[in-house]
Amino acid sequence: MTYSSAESDSLTCLVSLPRFLSCENSCGEEPNVAADSTAQNSRNLVQCVGHSLQDRLVAMLQHENSLNAYFVRALLVLALGCGFVPLVACSDEAPARDSATVDQVITLRGHTDMVLDVAFAPDGKTVASAGRDRTVRLWDLATHQSRSVLLGHEESVYSVCFSDDGKLLASASWDGQVRLWSLPSGRLLQKLPAHKLGVNCVAFSPDSRVLASASADKTVKLWHVEDGQLKATLVGHTSGVQSVAFSPDGTMLASCGLDRTVKLWDPLTAKVQATLKGHEGGGGNFPFAGYVNCVAFSADSKSLVTSSHDKTVRLWDLPSKEGKPRATFSGHTDAVTAVAISPDGRRLASASFDRSVRLWETESDPKGEMPVKPLNVLVGHSAEVVSVKFSPEGRWLASASFDKTVRLWKLAADK
Repeated sequence: MTYSSAESDSLTCLVSLPRFLSCENSCGEEPNVAADSTAQNSRNLVQCVGHSLQDRLVAMLQHENSLNAYFVRALLVLALGCGFVPLVACSDEAPARDSATVDQVITLRGHTDMVLDVAFAPDGKTVASAGRDRTVRLWDLATHQSRSVLLGHEESVYSVCFSDDGKLLASASWDGQVRLWSLPSGRLLQKLPAHKLGVNCVAFSPDSRVLASASADKTVKLWHVEDGQLKATLVGHTSGVQSVAFSPDGTMLASCGLDRTVKLWDPLTAKVQATLKGHEGGGGNFPFAGYVNCVAFSADSKSLVTSSHDKTVRLWDLPSKEGKPRATFSGHTDAVTAVAISPDGRRLASASFDRSVRLWETESDPKGEMPVKPLNVLVGHSAEVVSVKFSPEGRWLASASFDKTVRLWKLAADK
C-alpha cells in the first residue's frame, strides 16, 4: 500500500508526538475499520483514542487497505478536539518464559494508569517510575513499597532519571516541562519550561552538572543543572526525538528519533559527530517501522545499543567506522520500545510491544559470531512493555508496562 506525499507528511506529523505507538483498547479489541458505517467506525475510534484530552498520542492500525480510512477518521477526531493516549497491546501472543536465568519476580503496583518509564538509583536501593497518571513514584527495593509520590506534572510523565550522585531526580512530561527533584526529600527544586512540545526523555551527564532533554519538537536541549539555564540546543533531527543518553565517559551524547537515525554529538560543542543509519524504514502497510525508540551506552563507552519499531535491537561499535552495526538481534514480534546494557556489558535487555522482555548475550562465540537467539524471554506483563533497566550491580532488571505495573526480575548468578 502506498501513500501520497501529503498523507505521509500528515501521518508523520500525527505520530511524531508520542514516544509509544500502537493501538489502545484495554479489552484487547481493535477499532473496527472495515468498510461499514463511517459513523460507527468514528465512534469506535473515539472510544479507542478519546480517553483523555490531555495526552496527544495517536493510535495507528496495521490493517491492510485500511490506513487511508483510518487517516481520515484520525483527522476527524483531531478536528473534534479529541485527545490521544499511549496504547495498550492488542497482541495475543505470549511467548513461553524460560526461568533459567531468573530467581525471583516482584510486581510493584500503585500507579493508576500506564507506567511509561523506570530507573534505578545509583545505590540500587530505590526504583523510580513514571506514569500516565502524571506522577513519579519512588519505591524501596528492600520492602517493595512505594516510599513517596511526586506530584506536579500536568500530563503524562514519560521519563525519569537519577543523577550519578543520587541526590537529584529529573522527570520529563508531555506538558513540555522538565522537573528537578531533591532526594531523598522529594522537594521540587526547579521547573524548566523545556520544550514547546512533549518531552520524551531526560538524561544526566556523568558529572551530574548537565541535563539533556529530548522532545517531539525535533530538538535535544542541554541544561545547566545548578541554575536551570539553557546551555545549548542541538538541532539536526528532522522529526521527534525519542531518546537521549550520555556516554559514561562524558565524551558523547546519543539521540534517536522518528527520522530513523541515531546521532552522536559532542556535548561540549553541540555538534553532530556521526549519524548512524540501519534500522529499516517504512513501507507496505506500516510506514513507521524504522523509527528508533531508544539508545543506551555500554559502561566502557565503546558500544551503543539501539531499538526500533522494525522489531530489532542493534549493537554498534564506537567510534563506528563504517556506520554499520556489529550485530542485529531479531526475535521480538512487535516494536522494540526500550533497550539496556548490563553493567558488565555481557547482556542486553530489550522491551517490546509484544509484552515480553528479552535477554541477549553480547559476547561472540569462538568463530567471532554474535548469538542471534535470546538468552531468555521474560513474560508476565499483560500489556506492552515500554521501559527496561539494569540495576547498578546487574542483579536486577526492572521493566515498566502499560498494564500499570513495574516488574523486578532478579537475575540468577552466572554459573
